[in-house]
Amino acid sequence: KFRSHHGVDYMATLRAVVQLVKNRGKIKQGGSTITQQVVKNTYLSSERTYTRKIVEMILAQELEKRYTKADIMEIYCNTNFYGNNCYGVEAASQFYFDKAAKDLTVEEAATLAGISNAPSRYEPVRHPDLALKKRNQVLKSMETVGYLTEEDYEAAVASPFTISGNSH
Repeated sequence: KFRSHHGVDYMATLRAVVQLVKNRGKIKQGGSTITQQVVKNTYLSSERTYTRKIVEMILAQELEKRYTKADIMEIYCNTNFYGNNCYGVEAASQFYFDKAAKDLTVEEAATLAGISNAPSRYEPVRHPDLALKKRNQVLKSMETVGYLTEEDYEAAVASPFTISGNSH
């Protein structure tokens, strides 16, 4: 919903609050938008407090007023954590694939997109099977929205899952 919200996805936030209550205060689900993650990554700490979350929501709306969606996505890609001490897509590209981000294949780019969602779970050095599964889900989403043809999707998921020897 990145393109349609104005910094905060109130339904996702409400779902996260309901899960928080159901799980007696244990966080089981996030409700942050990409814009909120940009705010957290660049302006706030990672502490998990209600005050920080409220400030994050307010600042996310302000960020959306000042920057385009493309600008916000670029900031996100350049500040997000991709596992293995990699912050930003360029560092992750160099670490996992030993090449510049501009030279990534669609499969490699999909791998990084998958990692960005949950680095501890989808990091390909320690979790190659999960990283491959997530890569293929990202590729399917790309086909569904029309970024890939069916043929390109089939070729991409059939391609071998490899990461650089430098990352081992």
